[in-house]
Amino acid sequence: MDAAHTLLKKTALLFTLALFVTVGGLEAQTGTIAATPNQVTWIFTSGSGVFPASQLLSLTTTTGATTYTASTSTSSNWLLVNLGNSGGAIADGLSLGPSANINSLATGVYQATVALTDPLGGTGSVTVTLTVNGGTTNGLTLTLNPASLTYNAVVNGASPAAQIISVTALSSTGFSTTASTANSLNWLSAIQSSTFTPATVTVSVDSTIFGVGTYTGSVALIANGITQTVPVVLNVSTTGGGSVTLTADKNPISLSGQAGASTPATQVVNVTSSGGSTSVGVAAATAIGNWLTVSPTSGATPLQLTVTASPAGLAASPTPYSGTITVTPTGGNPLSIQVSLTVTAALTVSVSTTALTFTYRAGDTPPAAQTVAVSGGGGALTFAATASSTGNWLIVAPATGATPATVSVSVNPSGLNASPTPYTGTVTVAGTGTATGTTAIAVTLTVSAPLPTVSSVTNAGSFATATTIAPGEIISLFAPNDGTHPIGPAASVGLTLDSTGKVATSIGGVQVLVNNIACPMIFANAKQVNAVVPYELAGFVFSGADIFVRFLGQTSNAIHVNVATTAPGLFTQNVSGTGPGAILNGNSSVNSPATPAARGDIVSVFLTGEGQTTPAGVTGKVTTVAATGPLTPTPLLPISILIGPPGAQQAAGFTFAGEAPGFVSGGMQLNVRIPTTVNAGDQPIVVSIGPNSSQSGVTVSLK
Repeated sequence: MDAAHTLLKKTALLFTLALFVTVGGLEAQTGTIAATPNQVTWIFTSGSGVFPASQLLSLTTTTGATTYTASTSTSSNWLLVNLGNSGGAIADGLSLGPSANINSLATGVYQATVALTDPLGGTGSVTVTLTVNGGTTNGLTLTLNPASLTYNAVVNGASPAAQIISVTALSSTGFSTTASTANSLNWLSAIQSSTFTPATVTVSVDSTIFGVGTYTGSVALIANGITQTVPVVLNVSTTGGGSVTLTADKNPISLSGQAGASTPATQVVNVTSSGGSTSVGVAAATAIGNWLTVSPTSGATPLQLTVTASPAGLAASPTPYSGTITVTPTGGNPLSIQVSLTVTAALTVSVSTTALTFTYRAGDTPPAAQTVAVSGGGGALTFAATASSTGNWLIVAPATGATPATVSVSVNPSGLNASPTPYTGTVTVAGTGTATGTTAIAVTLTVSAPLPTVSSVTNAGSFATATTIAPGEIISLFAPNDGTHPIGPAASVGLTLDSTGKVATSIGGVQVLVNNIACPMIFANAKQVNAVVPYELAGFVFSGADIFVRFLGQTSNAIHVNVATTAPGLFTQNVSGTGPGAILNGNSSVNSPATPAARGDIVSVFLTGEGQTTPAGVTGKVTTVAATGPLTPTPLLPISILIGPPGAQQAAGFTFAGEAPGFVSGGMQLNVRIPTTVNAGDQPIVVSIGPNSSQSGVTVSLK
């Protein structure tokens, strides 16, 4: 067996067996902690003494831990972290404090990061931003419209109509409302439509309890600890209120516009009064936003008012936005003109789809173009279409147009390699001129390899075209010479082991199947694939088998062969099937004309196609030397060896015949004793196993 062991170092004579074993240890468990919210923003007004509310945190972790710890990066001690010891919502998660530290902060922006951990390795963080605004109330105050209210009434007459204050803020803000008067009578009331902005406050007065005079009060609105006041004046006279009646020629007023439109909608309203010309004040108020204006804001009747509604900044809505124009005469009852604004969606350029998919197999004709409809919501809008892709394989036409229209999207896959990952590109259709609307169409192109084609199947030792194969035989499959239909990757890949320690049945995206049984893979590139016929094929002896390749998910044509008990093939040094055999001398040198073996010596010959063995061959198993019984599995059928030219052949004996240690099952080693009577020189050698013999033309060099 010394020669056999030496041969294991000479695998280049046969085929490369690259055995890769990855040994890995247990990795430490890691995970993430999700904090909701994971960003906290506070605003503090210096000297106000009003601190933002504590922020509640909800924590979850992918590790399954139920306890957490937290630390903060800030060194200013302005952030307090109070983290509970269980999952879910954590009361008082984050808060400002202590107050002495906060009040000492200079104007500016402060940031801190709260690092979260759990005992099982989960991590997360919360970013906290504190803005100290140096005593100003920017961003904290409400916007009130109008800023003051005046009511006019007549003694013993009806109370004047209620008036509305529009309340808005930079962001949704909670507020409260309180009405108060200069005397002890409760003649003033204020009711807010919502506890959060945007909202309205309806202010009503009861003038029936008063005699002639001027009465004052106020409406206080409190938000973020800041109180803002709207002064209220009630004038009660003996003549003004009941004798002056205002009339508008349009009431209510309905306006419409498109969302985002810069051109406002306008309406002209004529206001007249009974009893002659009367001085009036005019104000506009809205429940949401500040979309309503009126001009002029004062004058004398008859007075022409221009009412303007700007839809810019308003979202399209099926419910009209509402507002009020209040015209207040001197000594009379106010006139409320109701205004509604219907905002419809703007006409924008849109497309019929936002995703296109193309597939292409190398060597085929490019896929047909696909069309996309471009519309403008019923209008004629101009647009531009552009294509973007790495390699410029994506094409769109025309580049410009007007709706309604169609654009054609096509691909030019020449120069693109087959890939399991699709190529991606984007077609962007955007309105031009005054048209709005931009849509990105995601385009994917899957390029698959050409349909693999097997032109021939041979014994990997003899390279003779295989019309018959045997269980355990190493075979070679070849693609056509023109290179148009590769059966494997461009770069050669070799044998690897799977998780069970057997030779893998897939390398480089290539599989070989015999009667749909996956073969252990030894070598693969675009032109040639080597694989081992599964021992399961023993059940098909004396019947047929189909051999085919799968490459990158595509299946080749099938080659039909017969199945026999054996199909011997000797490996050769030039990997051609003829010439000096893959043989080692007894001193471990490679047998060749320059280093011949002596007659009577033992040489090691390597071959494949020996058929089923005892113990039975295991598909994909790497052969090891057994402690008892045969050193390695041996062929079931008898072996004979002839050395010498035809007519002068001499039978040779052997000292070992079995699977080559360290090789995949199917590679056989035969230790042959050279007859002492055979002639010197390069002598033909033929090995028969059972009824079948190896190829002719293989030689052993003798001296």
